[in-house]
Amino acid sequence: MTARILLIDDDPYLCQIVSMALQRSGHESQCAPGALPGLRMLYDLRPDLVILDIMLPGMDGWETLQRIREITDVPVLVLSAKGRLADRLRGLSTGADDYLAKPFNLDELLLRVAALLHRAERARASDRPAPYFDGYLQADPEGAAVSISGRPVQLTVQEYRLFFALLRRRGQVVPSAELLQCIGGEAYALDEHCLKSYIYRLRKKIEPDPAHPHYIETKKGLGYRFGGKLLTSQEVR
Repeated sequence: MTARILLIDDDPYLCQIVSMALQRSGHESQCAPGALPGLRMLYDLRPDLVILDIMLPGMDGWETLQRIREITDVPVLVLSAKGRLADRLRGLSTGADDYLAKPFNLDELLLRVAALLHRAERARASDRPAPYFDGYLQADPEGAAVSISGRPVQLTVQEYRLFFALLRRRGQVVPSAELLQCIGGEAYALDEHCLKSYIYRLRKKIEPDPAHPHYIETKKGLGYRFGGKLLTSQEVR
């Protein structure tokens, strides 16, 4: 699979060598020379994997790793000259998915990258939401089908993505940025108005009363939550 990989390291030579190897393996790669530009690129690029150095100028890799884990579960491979057992344990306990000490073998790095990407892909594939039915709204994730009182609901591709992203995390608040990435990718990364428009249209199609949402709840300043529960006969009317 082709993946977007973000390398956060202040060594330009290492960045060049690793980037060339990743590109030869069919991946896209971007380099950031420090923590702050790395975090900005993380938000903008939405990479599939991050390769992170620990000894960075300014904010070090430990704090950078903590910041990454506050906003995303993207796989992180720490690549650092700090190779003691204590450092490796610290990295893994802080949220890294793998840890490789410098100096390193380039082939081993590529194999570890491939393993992390494969593991992440399998996790996404197994993260399908369970079928949903409450007597009014029915959702079939396998068939990508939604119906109201037995009647099919025609959703656009973006509406399907939005609906099932919310259903997958039923009962949890899904951040707006995550939903924007889900429905449109990087082009919509900063367009909050776009998300509100999709939510409005989706509510009109699935809510018994769109003005008083039962299923898609707004959590101001945070995101949205699928909070479906059994409807009473009066609510269905």
